[in-house]
Order: sequence, then C-alpha cells, then structure tokens
Amino acid sequence: MSTSSGRSSELRRPLPTLGAVVVLVATLLNLGVFFTAHALGASLRLDPLGQEPGHLLRWVDVAWKTALPLAIGIGLVALLRRSRRGLLVLLVAVLIVFGPTSAVPPSVAHDGITAAALALLHLIPLAAFTVVALRVRSAQPATRPRAARSVAT
Repeated sequence: MSTSSGRSSELRRPLPTLGAVVVLVATLLNLGVFFTAHALGASLRLDPLGQEPGHLLRWVDVAWKTALPLAIGIGLVALLRRSRRGLLVLLVAVLIVFGPTSAVPPSVAHDGITAAALALLHLIPLAAFTVVALRVRSAQPATRPRAARSVAT
C-alpha cells in the first residue's frame, strides 16, 4: 500500500526476516574482511587502550562482535518502529556514538593492513544498521506537518 508521499506503509520483508538476513550478511562480510586481511599478511594485533598490548584479533571475536550488537540494534529498531521520533533519535544516536568510535580501532593496530581491516570491520555493521533503520523509517506512513494538522479540521 502506498501513501501520497510515495512511502510504502509496509516493508517488503518482515522486519525479523530482514534483520536476520542483514545480521548474517554483515557477519559474513566481516569474516571475509578478516580472512582477506589475514591472507594479505596482516598481523591482526592491536594495542587496545587500557589492555595488554599485542591483543590478537580472532575470527570468532569478529563473528560475535558483529552479530550480537547488530542484532540488538535491529531489535531496538523493531521496538521503536512505531515511533517516528524514537526511531530517528536511535538512528542519530547510533551514528553519533559509533561513527566516530569506528576511527579509534585502526589507530591501535600494529600494521596498515590490520588498520584498514579494522576500519571496514566497524563500518560494515554500522552501514548495515543504518540501512535497516532507514528502510523501516521509510516504510512508516508519512505524517503531515504540524501546521497542516492544526489547520485541517
């Protein structure tokens, strides 16, 4: 069903299905980045702030640290999808908090390939979350501006 603004009132796929597909694809993409970086000779070692230097990044860490936060984020989108303002606030908060923090991990990498891989490992789930949130938001019915609502009787 379409509204006059061209927005669809329904997602093409149910949100749980869309969310599961997005989590799976993002996790597989991140694992692909991890194994590609490893094949290119990346050390996959980090010196995280406040932790022991030389932390070795493992594929299992990449998998769960991609899937779990992304699934939680999509779950929050599902809870807030009826609220235009709530969904927008969540999207902006995630972008403000996690966008800049995606730049930190590459700065603690031991080598350039690891740094580039870390940047991608953080940007892929952020982009996946943003796509889901924007798809859900675009499926919401369009609302009339406040002035138009007060004039209409």
